[in-house]
Amino acid sequence: MALTLVATLGGLLFGYDTAVVNGAEKSLVQFYIARIIDPGNLDYAIKMITQYKFMVTLAFYLVVLIVSAQILKLLGKNKGFLISAILLIILTIWAVGYLKASISQTPDL
Repeated sequence: MALTLVATLGGLLFGYDTAVVNGAEKSLVQFYIARIIDPGNLDYAIKMITQYKFMVTLAFYLVVLIVSAQILKLLGKNKGFLISAILLIILTIWAVGYLKASISQTPDL
C-alpha cells in the first residue's frame, strides 16, 4: 500500500512538473532574465544580484546553525560550543567579504 502511494505521488509530481513548471519557464525567463540582461535596466540587475547574494548568505547561516546544533548534541556544550563559535566566526568573515564585494557593471563575455 505504501509503495503504491509513493509511486502515485511520484507520478503526480512528475506530471505537475512536466505540465506546469516547464510551461512557465518562458514567462519566468522573460520576467527575470530578460530584464536583468537589458542594458537599460542596470539598477534592476544590481538589485536582483544583491537579493541573491543576501539569500545565499542566509542559506549558509541556516546550514551552519543546523550543523552547530548537531555538533552540540554530539560533543556536549563545552567542545560543541567552541567548534560552533569558530564555524560561525569563519562564516561571518566570509559573509562580510561576500556581501561587500562590488557587483561588476560590465558583462564578462
